[in-house]
Amino acid sequence: MIGNLSILYFFSITISPPFKITPDTAYGAHSGICIDSIGKVWVFWECWGTQGNEYIFCNYFENEKWSEPINFFPEYTEVYDWDGPIVDKYNKIWFWGGDARDIFGRYIDENGLSELIYVPDFPSCDFWHKVAPDLKGNIWVAWTTDWYGSYPIFTAYYDGEKWSTPLLVTRLMKEIACGTHALFCDKEGRMWILYENILYARERDYDTCALSLRRFENDRWGDAYVFARDVFIPPETLYLGISNIIQTKTEYVISYYDGIKDLSYPVRHPKKLRIYTLNFLNLTNLYLTKIWEEDSSSSTIPPYLFTDKENRIWVVYSPYKKEKRNNNIYLQFFDNKWNGPYKFEIGNCFLSMAGNQFVYDHFRERVWFTYIVKDTITKKRQVYVRFIELNDIPLKSKLEFYIFPSIITNKNVNMLSLAGVKEEIFDISIFDISGRKVRNLYKNLKGFSNYYRLYWIPDRFPAGNYYIYLKTKNKDKIFKKIILIK
Repeated sequence: MIGNLSILYFFSITISPPFKITPDTAYGAHSGICIDSIGKVWVFWECWGTQGNEYIFCNYFENEKWSEPINFFPEYTEVYDWDGPIVDKYNKIWFWGGDARDIFGRYIDENGLSELIYVPDFPSCDFWHKVAPDLKGNIWVAWTTDWYGSYPIFTAYYDGEKWSTPLLVTRLMKEIACGTHALFCDKEGRMWILYENILYARERDYDTCALSLRRFENDRWGDAYVFARDVFIPPETLYLGISNIIQTKTEYVISYYDGIKDLSYPVRHPKKLRIYTLNFLNLTNLYLTKIWEEDSSSSTIPPYLFTDKENRIWVVYSPYKKEKRNNNIYLQFFDNKWNGPYKFEIGNCFLSMAGNQFVYDHFRERVWFTYIVKDTITKKRQVYVRFIELNDIPLKSKLEFYIFPSIITNKNVNMLSLAGVKEEIFDISIFDISGRKVRNLYKNLKGFSNYYRLYWIPDRFPAGNYYIYLKTKNKDKIFKKIILIK
């Protein structure tokens, strides 16, 4: 079900000046960013050598200045995919790469660089891998292989000394996996995997992709939950992921985008780009909200979700027009409703198609991001980093909530879903068009913070317009209209 789409207002907010990470002599490419447990900002970037060889360097930001570049990976070639950087419970900063056969990674800490660590080569690696730490300090890796033509996904974890036995995630011959988009460890220590797949398809068709979610429990990956079907996703996004998943104090949240294909233009450009968030406590109680939409837009950068110190949910994304690069960043936050978007112009540049482009810095209340600018004179690509001060954004918002469906039929029982309320509810009632209270629903209320289910039996009420009245203990009041059809 799609929640009501609020009106979007654009704001112009100043962001930090750009800082060039790459030296003048380097030719920068893809980049990624993370924050470690003591507040250092780490930026990893790819450098192309004069012989076509590739290197990975990193810099860190500490005491308001940047370090000199550190050569993180030795020379390597034919890299199909890479993921990171990520930080584990021991404050080790990991970065992983992959070629046609192997996935390999290493970490850096106060003792310097570790040795290279290779994922077990059975089953053999092909591409599309994701990496995430768990609460015990293990490093999980999910990768896709080319077995049986159905591209199954496997996972294994590294405990600091050895690898676990690889476990199959997808179902052979029943799913064609198109790559892992997110690995996530929740506050209870359970792992989640979010991946794209095609169900029971004989041939690849990027118009019929599905997004699926599984949870690791009882030493196995559980059943797949498909939460989006028939989405159009530009094919190049398979290499980097389209979604991420976070856990707030009350629920899980997933962000993703899809689009309507433009048949008059190359397949990688949808005609209309739409961004959604999916909120749920468990896989039976969920609601989907469309938070952004624009014609003739595309994106290869996945939306990034995070929560701030006040447990507000934020999303950052960077769409672009067909004829332009990614030169705008949009930021929205959820506080009873989705607010924004706040628009940030970053000039003639683009965000790369690999790595973690955004990261939330809870030490400084900032959102850092990396991007690439092509020098008009030297023709070299240079990696830059900037940040947005969240404290500069107005965060006040009035009480708001969503009711869906807003049009109901006269059945014995109608269930109404109410989403977006954080305050403790004091009263929920139904009023008719004349302002007369016809039913109090508070005693029938069952739910949890931010999501409620209301049950109303309207068989004795005439068709027409009604209003749901909500009052919190802070004395905030609001009405929402619903329509009853006989």
